[in-house]
Amino acid sequence: PNVCKNVTTVASKVCSDIFLAKYDSNGQEKWTKQILSSSKEIANGIAVDSLGNIYLTGFTSGALEGANSGSNDIFLVKYSSDGTLQFKEQFGSTGDDNGLGLKVDSKDNVYVTGYTEGGLDGNTNIGNTDIFLVKYDSNGTKQWTKQLGTSSSDYGYGVASDLSGNIYVSGYTSGSLDGNTSSGGNDI
Repeated sequence: PNVCKNVTTVASKVCSDIFLAKYDSNGQEKWTKQILSSSKEIANGIAVDSLGNIYLTGFTSGALEGANSGSNDIFLVKYSSDGTLQFKEQFGSTGDDNGLGLKVDSKDNVYVTGYTEGGLDGNTNIGNTDIFLVKYDSNGTKQWTKQLGTSSSDYGYGVASDLSGNIYVSGYTSGSLDGNTSSGGNDI
């Protein structure tokens, strides 16, 4: 049972579950899935691959798959077009981590971006929050993890790919990112 269902709303102790609903082109509901743990989950990104499989990313304060690494962990969940769960991946640092953007490329590779307060997969945290980019194949096998940041706060929100397989990440930084000059506030 989900212990959050009996918890009263108190600032940071709010519990929530993720849902995914599929509708046909006429607005008829086909199915609804709910993903839950005993803690808080929020979905921030959704994408569909060439076969109609659906991917979600966001964060969990609990354990969707395995143990929680820190405050909040990033998750990646895949469902087939008929609503069958294909995989759940959870990863993070000892700090607060969140998946904010998601993209599936033309070869059905999956990219997740967001922020981390720690070091992901052997990377070192540069500042307050760093941008990350993680690549998975369509089977849920992690291919690589990249991390970029300044001594301030940096967030990756959007991710896109081109036909040559290049990946683009957008977001904002509060510092001088990768040799660029900061305007003094949050820069794109």
